[in-house]
Amino acid sequence: MNNTTYVTGHRHPDSDAICAAITYANLLRLQGVDAVALRQGPVNEETKFILKRFNQENPLLMTDARMKLHDIDMDRPAIIRKNATVHHAWHVMLHAKNRSLFVVDEKNRLCGICTTSNLSKVRLHPAANQAELMSHATLDDIAHTIGGRIVWGPDDFHTNGVVHIITLEGREATMFNLEDGISILSSGSEKQKMLINEGAKCLVITCGLIVDDDVVQMAKSRGCAIVETSEDTMHTAQVINESYSIEHIMTSDVITFSEEEFVDDVAAKISKSRVRSYPVLDAEGRITGAVSLYHVRDYPHRKMVLVDHCASNQSIKHVELADIQEIVDHHHVGDITTDHPINYFGVRCGCTC
Repeated sequence: MNNTTYVTGHRHPDSDAICAAITYANLLRLQGVDAVALRQGPVNEETKFILKRFNQENPLLMTDARMKLHDIDMDRPAIIRKNATVHHAWHVMLHAKNRSLFVVDEKNRLCGICTTSNLSKVRLHPAANQAELMSHATLDDIAHTIGGRIVWGPDDFHTNGVVHIITLEGREATMFNLEDGISILSSGSEKQKMLINEGAKCLVITCGLIVDDDVVQMAKSRGCAIVETSEDTMHTAQVINESYSIEHIMTSDVITFSEEEFVDDVAAKISKSRVRSYPVLDAEGRITGAVSLYHVRDYPHRKMVLVDHCASNQSIKHVELADIQEIVDHHHVGDITTDHPINYFGVRCGCTC
């Protein structure tokens, strides 16, 4: 949250407006206030000479009192790689405050968003759709998801995505089309060889069983990958269908906001959408935060001190939205109002500075 107090003179600043902002901001800093001097336009030649003479930098240029996204509190973004598995995404989601994962590519550029809705729909997919998704799963991702170890795998690993849980004894399992699929089993070498002969492309051996060397050699000759896991068959069957990457289920059409956008403008856009959380990007396209309706509905406004003026038509744009702390002036009493008491110094003298 930006808790800085900004000290600004009037529009079309003269030397008094600029010098008053600089000196009063310095006085506030001496009193322990985080204060910054502002200007609302270019400085004239006289002011440039004064600033150079006293080794002072131009004050910060700001022409609008409204808060921007980078000024307010936002959620820390939950970022995940697009090649992360659905299983991993569930675990990350449990620790994400806003239940939205921002998906990035290899160059850390935003390419999608993954929400609880995206992940939940996966578990409701018909078998045909699930098999299509699983056909994209890599051998490494399968092994990692089930907590297993790759015994052997071909360089061009691929399956049709259909997962079979082999519990039948004898040759009853051959009644089903096992070709190009993934078979989960805890049976011995004879059943393993039978499945390889039936054209299985991946055997997942559960319950800590160790595959015999002759089975491994047979699998190599048929291009059938083998993964061993200490987990039981039931657990393996529950999680293996979450082995494919989230890039296949994420939402690619993402609404984003720049951290330089005004909060009120963002609030107006968010109120027309039902998305829970939106990524906020910096000028380089990097994700800096996650904003939701909660953040833009009620937030502290920019703290400001007005010097060398006290009329709204001379002040910074949208001054009515600022949290005015003080006014220091030597002109007339203007039309600026506040909703709380402030310090007001109006003195008959030649200049504010």
